[in-house]
Amino acid sequence: MTARASRRRGRVPALVLAVVLLGGGCSEQPAGTLPSPEPTSAEPTPSPTVDRTGGTLRIGVAEPTTIDPGFVQGEAGQLVVDALFDSLVALDEDLRPVPAAAASWEINEDATRFTFTLADATFHDGTPVTADDFVRAFNRIARSAAGDEAAVAAFQLESVVGYTATLADGVDLEGVTATDDGELVIELESSLPEFLTVLADPALAPVPDSVDDDTFADNPIGNGPFQMGEPWQHGRFVRVVRFEQHERPPYLDEVVFTIYDDDPTLARQWDDLVAGQLDVGNVPAERIDDARETFGRSPDGFSGPGYLGGLTGTIYYFGFNVTVAPFNQRAVRQAISMAIDREAIATGIMQDSRAPATALVPPTIPGAARGACDHCSLDPETARTLLQEAGGTDLFDEPLEIVHNEGPTHEAIARAVADDITEHLGIETTVTAYPLDEYVGRLRTTDIGLFRFGWTASHPSAGSYLYPLFHGSRSGLDNLSRFDVEDVSDALDAARATIDDDARLLAWAAAEVDILRRAPVAPLLFYRQTLAVRERVQDFRRGPMGNVDWAAVWLDQG
Repeated sequence: MTARASRRRGRVPALVLAVVLLGGGCSEQPAGTLPSPEPTSAEPTPSPTVDRTGGTLRIGVAEPTTIDPGFVQGEAGQLVVDALFDSLVALDEDLRPVPAAAASWEINEDATRFTFTLADATFHDGTPVTADDFVRAFNRIARSAAGDEAAVAAFQLESVVGYTATLADGVDLEGVTATDDGELVIELESSLPEFLTVLADPALAPVPDSVDDDTFADNPIGNGPFQMGEPWQHGRFVRVVRFEQHERPPYLDEVVFTIYDDDPTLARQWDDLVAGQLDVGNVPAERIDDARETFGRSPDGFSGPGYLGGLTGTIYYFGFNVTVAPFNQRAVRQAISMAIDREAIATGIMQDSRAPATALVPPTIPGAARGACDHCSLDPETARTLLQEAGGTDLFDEPLEIVHNEGPTHEAIARAVADDITEHLGIETTVTAYPLDEYVGRLRTTDIGLFRFGWTASHPSAGSYLYPLFHGSRSGLDNLSRFDVEDVSDALDAARATIDDDARLLAWAAAEVDILRRAPVAPLLFYRQTLAVRERVQDFRRGPMGNVDWAAVWLDQG
């Protein structure tokens, strides 16, 4: 297998559990047969007579946790890192891998050895980007997993040869080697054809020797289309400027990531967006209709100008601990799921900033079995019948406890779910919240029966949801439902190792249909983008994985 493609950038963020759990304030078709999302409309092609060079784009963000690529997490930090760094590969509009820092690559027949030929590129300080810079970056991330502050991206390297030894002894990853300055080889423990898309993670970018300097955290030196214009001004902004020596020098002179550190309702950001102080900004849920009227609608939900409301790669769901009675009965789980009015939650509480979930995997993700859930729509009559057949309300000798992590949106949703269950099934309920910093620990170590959770794809594949959440080997880890069915785990293993892309997508879709049939979770909501782009901003596209091709964006200054 050999891939050599035209160089078009784009990004996919790493999975950020804390962001998904906090995500209450963020941004159909037949089941099991359609592995990829509907095609989006083409990007606008500017007239060749238009001068696209120059200008400052201002985008509103929260205060990043970090802009160090190896430890980046959260939307704000990832947007900045995306502008500053190139990983080995990028993602095109269809979420397929294309060259970025790597000019080309070869994959052996069983997808256990990936050999990359690097493009001729430099860091922003003028030093060449070499294979050793990737080795340094990957080892730095893997070693962090043995400490108290593990890089979010560390789990992306679990399949690399030697990862376990790196965690145990702090040695270099055996499976990541530089054969010379221009060639990087990555070897995996087992077949994983999708590892190529994993490498689009912005956290897996190369880092120079200066990564160990005290100044790197606030003034990182990258290899992307933009470089730092000055050190990060905490609480105020991050300013990045055009890097002329990049293979694709951007059109913009600079991008200013304007920080809104104390703006939980997004009210100040919205006011600045309307006043023209921002070119791109996040929209409060209660202002979505105003944003559509003021800025117009995006043609496809992902491309500006206009209001962007396309589905992202995040799902919000309620999980059942299938080892705890009465949730060890599928009929009970289905009944509870069918008692929930998802449409009312999406359009009422969330004011159209979410969409009712009709499957486990968002339809924007390759391999999704769109519309595959047969228990994800309100059907009180069937729900009551299922519950009665399973044993009725006598199964609940105490009020049904619904558990969520703290946050006003999560509480509002949990109470709506509780009210639905009581109204449609006659089950008395109670709602309990725990602080975020102890929530996941409680789910992993106690017998909580019904709980709220969320998940974001680590890479654009249905497998990045199904494998961690439902494989038996992950029970009690990410698989908080303790769902452990041998046939399902075998199917997930087989799909993960399938070399042919089309066959693998179909295998993921079939596995999702089977998992949904067994109902270990109740999918609730798909997240939408909630972003507005002013009219002068051209060729700004934020894909379902959050990927932005910053080098392509330009301003109509006419």
